[in-house]
Amino acid sequence: MKFTKNLVILFLAISIIYFAFRNSGDISLEGEWEPSKVILNNEDYFPTDELSAFFAIGNKIIITDWGHTIHIQKVGNDDLIAKFVIEYDQKNDLQIVLSSKEKSLNGCFKTEIDTIHIGPQSYIVKVKMKSNKSSLSFERIVVIPPWKPPFPRKGQV
Repeated sequence: MKFTKNLVILFLAISIIYFAFRNSGDISLEGEWEPSKVILNNEDYFPTDELSAFFAIGNKIIITDWGHTIHIQKVGNDDLIAKFVIEYDQKNDLQIVLSSKEKSLNGCFKTEIDTIHIGPQSYIVKVKMKSNKSSLSFERIVVIPPWKPPFPRKGQV
């Protein structure tokens, strides 16, 4: 009984330490993104001109890590959905492999991620994905709130 109790406690301590300090190394692109330019089969999907880019309020790209899918939503059109897998090539460059019913969204896309510091706790994250005939460019503003210490409770100070 004492041996199993010590074994269980040791297993819990090791698993807590493992999950507390592990770094998966995966890139998370999950969230809602604003598309800056989408080209499918060498044709602009959106924006097609400056005026439509100005009024393109409903256009967005949603990436979900849970289902590993990218939803490209354009106002007035059906959504384009593609499944993705994040890989690295021989040169250790990031590439995303897409598979979709839309033929132009199939294949390997070389991916570049750029982060621009715009304020004390705010950044613009830009993602560019490019294949032979198609490219996706989208961005989002990320605001990281400052750390606030917990309010001291009675008897702690």
